[in-house]
Amino acid sequence: MPLEIIREDILKLKVDAIVNPSNRSLRAGNRFSVSGQIFGAAGFEELSHACEKLAPIEAGEAVLTSGFNLGSTQIIHVVGPRWMDGQHHEEETLAKCYKQALAIAKDHQFESIAFPLLSSGHYHFPKDKALQIALREINAFVLAYEVLVYLVVYDKTSYQLSTKLTTSVKNYLAAHLQDFEFESQMINSSYRKEEEHILTSVIENKISLPKKIDLKEFIKNKDESFSDSLFRIIDAKKMKDVEVYKRANISKAVFSKIRSNDDYKPLKTTALALCIGLQLNLTESREFLSKAGIAFSRASTLDLIVQYFIEQKQYDINTINIVLYDNDQALLGSSSL
Repeated sequence: MPLEIIREDILKLKVDAIVNPSNRSLRAGNRFSVSGQIFGAAGFEELSHACEKLAPIEAGEAVLTSGFNLGSTQIIHVVGPRWMDGQHHEEETLAKCYKQALAIAKDHQFESIAFPLLSSGHYHFPKDKALQIALREINAFVLAYEVLVYLVVYDKTSYQLSTKLTTSVKNYLAAHLQDFEFESQMINSSYRKEEEHILTSVIENKISLPKKIDLKEFIKNKDESFSDSLFRIIDAKKMKDVEVYKRANISKAVFSKIRSNDDYKPLKTTALALCIGLQLNLTESREFLSKAGIAFSRASTLDLIVQYFIEQKQYDINTINIVLYDNDQALLGSSSL
């Protein structure tokens, strides 16, 4: 199953476990913190009593408790590192937090788990580093195991993208959108002239209208389907199905539906995600998308961002999704059909 980056109240998610960013004593944070809200929703006294039996734990460690009033949702408590100067194993410790929490999810056969962006608040971990570590560790896990993982990012101030990447994408968008507007004006003018010419020619009987087409014969000669094209490319690249759908951030259920339905019509975000999972170049991507009746549009911010990463041969779908999220665009892949 995929990683989904969402903007949502972590307490409203229907998941097997939520991750509580805790302290070594496993005590509730203030009522405005994620930890304080989790304790409040679960039941302060019950959860505090359960945590007392497990405390203390060290930074990088994780423990599991019941969710009490959260119903079927259990709570994985992790202690993230405080950022000092980057010279005290902060990055390794934060990575360990994700590994430990995900190991608990695996051991208890959880099918879904939700994380906040650990250590990026009061512990002052640099937000760009915190995000990179979260994506790296979660992505490595979902490539190996069938677990749906949510990374809850409350707003754009909760993380920071690389300044170099942000500037590069913005410059790419500005250049292409500006070119598109100019070309559209020229093309529209040209089309109007061509339409006038065709209309005049028809009226003057200078051109004939098309002959009737045998529809059954026409359908027999239809092009390769999207599904057939997908699995032909997988075979040609000597890839495995699981490798492709996990790199595309697509659930096994969605991928199975594509395989079993020759007339499957994907959402655009699914088709674009598969271009990334297959690691297609721009020409290959355009050809593949055409099988689903989809094309890149230079008027679409979503399309241009994906096109940018394909041109750069950067196929990390989580980085692409963070950039899409940062630009208020739909994300690629996920578990939707």
